[in-house]
Amino acid sequence: MSSNPLYLMVPTMSDNSAQANAPTVNDQDARQLCLYCDHENAYDALSCESCESSLLVGYLESEGEGVIPQGLLFPLCRRSYRVGRRMSDDYVIPCHSANSILLEYMGDDTFRLHPPSPKGFCLLNDQPFESGKSLVAGDSIRLGADLFTFFEGDPPEGTTIFSAQTAQQAQFILHGAYMEIAAAADLNSACEVAVDAVLKITKMDRGVFFLTDTDEAGELVLRQCVTRETTFGEGFTDVDSPFKISQTLLQQSLLDGGTIIIDDARKRTTLPHSMVALNLNSLACIPIVYSERRLYSIEDCIGIIYTDSFMPTREIEPHVVPLLTMLASFLSTTIMNWR
Repeated sequence: MSSNPLYLMVPTMSDNSAQANAPTVNDQDARQLCLYCDHENAYDALSCESCESSLLVGYLESEGEGVIPQGLLFPLCRRSYRVGRRMSDDYVIPCHSANSILLEYMGDDTFRLHPPSPKGFCLLNDQPFESGKSLVAGDSIRLGADLFTFFEGDPPEGTTIFSAQTAQQAQFILHGAYMEIAAAADLNSACEVAVDAVLKITKMDRGVFFLTDTDEAGELVLRQCVTRETTFGEGFTDVDSPFKISQTLLQQSLLDGGTIIIDDARKRTTLPHSMVALNLNSLACIPIVYSERRLYSIEDCIGIIYTDSFMPTREIEPHVVPLLTMLASFLSTTIMNWR
């Protein structure tokens, strides 16, 4: 396998049909302004990065009637949110009937609700409703089999909110990915879903899916399948321009057959030269292994997912690695079936 850096020129492979019915969120929602100190915060921050004041203006609480457990809270800040079964949704509900809805932030700490279009099951206070209906405290939203109650302000003191429920939400993302991969029309679509799921779980910005192959000399090579990036307000999109990646860690993961995750390079005393040269602050490599043998061999690796970011991610909890391994295991069977 060549030791030269990988330069990727990626063809556009847009899946317009997958997003045709999804509500849109404007790019202006990418940053959140703190009303106390005017600091512009990351789009997914729950508290101000400068003064630490809460950015929450409300939350959705699950009533436990569907796949989302009772008491799980989806916090709402001063931006718009998608809720549904797609990987690009802000909060993922792993249920086929949970087509994406949009909670549109209107300013003055208020939201308007837009139902799935043109089809999908959603009720407001157990009744059909017109798009753009304003939400008030106590409103119930039924999306597929799941029922949520909308509340204004911060959750009661002592309540565990979403930021402390990341393991549970990561599992929802994973289950949603399983459904989309199983229903994918082709291998590229399945690989797109897998990359999107890893980006969503790790909070990284760019992702590439490689499939392994052999060249004319019989040597193992990596062939790019899909390349995706996180786009504020649009979820995940295809990339049609080249970028460099850290091949050192990619090859290490390929040779060892193990998942590699670096969530904040600033916390490490030593880093591969390629990460330093590319100014990368976080990175993940997840090999896709298909084998019935007890000991790993590089020939068992049929693909690998690579993701990275120029910004440090939030601390990745220990539960994430086994979840990504589960996704890789599921995907390996899918790839072999397509092949």
